[in-house]
Amino acid sequence: MLAITASFFTNEKAARRALLRNETLRGISTDISIQFWNIGASFGGGIVESYSLESLQMSVSTTVHVALQIPQLVPDEKSNWLKLGQLYPLFEGSAWLIVRMKAGDGLPIDTYQAPNTPSAGTDEWRTHAYIANREDFMTYLTVQRLAQRRKRSQK
Repeated sequence: MLAITASFFTNEKAARRALLRNETLRGISTDISIQFWNIGASFGGGIVESYSLESLQMSVSTTVHVALQIPQLVPDEKSNWLKLGQLYPLFEGSAWLIVRMKAGDGLPIDTYQAPNTPSAGTDEWRTHAYIANREDFMTYLTVQRLAQRRKRSQK
């Protein structure tokens, strides 16, 4: 039983401070990191086979095949943050980040968002992501900077 957390890290420097953990920008390369937390009995390790970003508005999905090792974890142990890979979202709006994995011993992996929550799936974990419109977001940042500049000049 693994509770999993993912984090997006946009490569658009100006946007990093304003975006939340599961947000990124359309058309900008984005690094995705993942952390595993063993909330069950000892976990003998496994492998992440692929991850996908799937639009909730359109029939668009991007799948990347990987061979990321999931370390062995004793009960209540968290892995270090592991770089899952990189995506270049071509659509905007709500999406699923879907991670598919296999245990080294061949047994099913029950996945969770957090302890004491309903199962997120078996051998698959998904979390909500949001891809913002880059141009609108950069306009927002520009307006925010101008407002701060004006506020400072009025003091």
